Amino acid sequence: MQGIDVLVDEHKNIVRFHVFLRKICCDIIEGAKVDVQLLRECLEFAKNYADKYHHGKEEEILFKIMIEQSGDVGQKLIKNGMLVEHDLARYYLDELESSLNAYERNSGTEYKYGVIVSAGSYAELLKRHVEKENKVVYTFAQRELSPEDLEKVSKLGLERDNEEHQAAIKEKYLKWLDEKTGSC
Repeated sequence: MQGIDVLVDEHKNIVRFHVFLRKICCDIIEGAKVDVQLLRECLEFAKNYADKYHHGKEEEILFKIMIEQSGDVGQKLIKNGMLVEHDLARYYLDELESSLNAYERNSGTEYKYGVIVSAGSYAELLKRHVEKENKVVYTFAQRELSPEDLEKVSKLGLERDNEEHQAAIKEKYLKWLDEKTGSC
């Protein structure tokens, strides 16, 4: 499997997470109690699987090669688009953590609102971001990068996935996702 195909497969897991997180937000809007423990687990999944594991591969391998090899358009696409959105996602995760902390101190409506806004904003960003990467960024990379650079993306991605720590992250969080959403 080519490196970009692996990233697309990881996006399928991230989309499953998006649907799950969105459902949690909708349930809260409809009157469900804020399940702080579950949302902290979601935060952990997002920080470790979606960001460190998946975004880490994109930033350290694919995007790095695209910035080096794909000219001004590729550089702008990555630096002014995808990396900005990765940072925005991290901001929403920080806000969610702060909102959960505030909600634990005071479970009033204002604090519940903060939880919903942060989690919902993150979930919606994920959905749009995945679509852009799958339809625009990855297509651009496959068209503009040389076969050698695409092979390098695959090789480096596989090496990273085979690192003991990375494999453990993937296994732990996909198991959690399956438990929460059912394996798809």
